[in-house]
Order: sequence, then C-alpha cells, then structure tokens
Amino acid sequence: MKHYKMRIAERELSLEDTLEVLEEGQFITVATVDEDGMPYCTPLSYVVERGNGSVERRGVVGNKSVQTGVTPDDITVEEADKGNVADPVCRIYVHTTNTYGHKIDDWKRDARVCGTVANEVEPCYEETFFTSRFATAMAFGRIRRVDDPVAVRKALVALCMKYMPSEKAEIGGAIQREFDITDVWCIDVEMLTGKGGRRKQR
Repeated sequence: MKHYKMRIAERELSLEDTLEVLEEGQFITVATVDEDGMPYCTPLSYVVERGNGSVERRGVVGNKSVQTGVTPDDITVEEADKGNVADPVCRIYVHTTNTYGHKIDDWKRDARVCGTVANEVEPCYEETFFTSRFATAMAFGRIRRVDDPVAVRKALVALCMKYMPSEKAEIGGAIQREFDITDVWCIDVEMLTGKGGRRKQR
C-alpha cells in the first residue's frame, strides 16, 4: 500500500490520542472491495482491545519523522488468517451473522480492510471561512473470524457493555440465545493514523 504524508502535519494526532478517538467512536466504517474491485463500506458497531505491540505509524515527534513497527506487506495472508502476527497496538472486534453476506464474502476473499472512525464533528465558521471541528482515526489491517468460543463470548460481552451497560444483567442470556447464529471478527491493526482539527479543549 502506498503511504501518503499528511499534508498539514500539525493536524496529525499522537498515537495515544488516535487510540482514544478509536475507542470513543460509536461506529466504525469498514471498507473492503468486491471481487470486481468495487469499493464496499459497512458501518458497524465495534469494540477495541489494546495490545502490547507496536504499529507502523508515520507522524511527527517534534521535528523528527518517525516510523515504527511492521507494514501490512510484511505479513502473509496465511499468518493473518491464523492470527500469527506480532501483537498489534490494538485489535478491533465486530460481530455479524454466521450465514453469508456481502461484507463476509469480501472478507473471506481478501482480508485486507480499512476502518474509519469520526468523532467530535461540528461545523463552524472561523478565520473567515466555513470549516469543521473533527477528530478521526483510520485503522488498516487484516480481518479474521474468531474461532475460540471463549474469545467470542469475551468480545460479545465487551460489545454489550460498550453500548448497553445499563442491561448488564441481561448480557449472558442474550449471548446464549444468539450464540449459535453469531460470528465475531477481529481486525489486527497493522497501521493506525489519526487526524484532528480545531478540537475543543477537553
């Protein structure tokens, strides 16, 4: 994949800020391509699990350009399918039906995906022009189906707690009822970038 330098360098977020944007998002749009090359994007609910590894990230620390970790091209499809990749900076979990569908067919054919999250979006008028406040994160990696039933349940509990913590007591029963028709997929994030503009102080 070709890498582009961010045009306005001061808008690039730190790795920690980018992870926070990713974790705080309400949905992630996951992009892939059809077998004929047509882009296909799906907004999905998701949850993030931080890892202990490094991730390739082009950015600026002071005035020094930095790049760490591995690139997607360093990892074979076979390794990604088995989850045999260096511990990424994070993993993104989503859930689907376990039957069939457009995105699932795409993921099975080509595991490479890009997920985008946009937070703090607010139109504004500043410095004599119309613009927006925003904070975004883009995660690049490969997606795989999670086979371990314990890991599947863990991800489903995390999803329920993110979106409906008030119904904590109902999570176990709901998962049990839907478990046989539900799949969990994991994006092992290989590259992560973040961008923000005119963000309000938090």
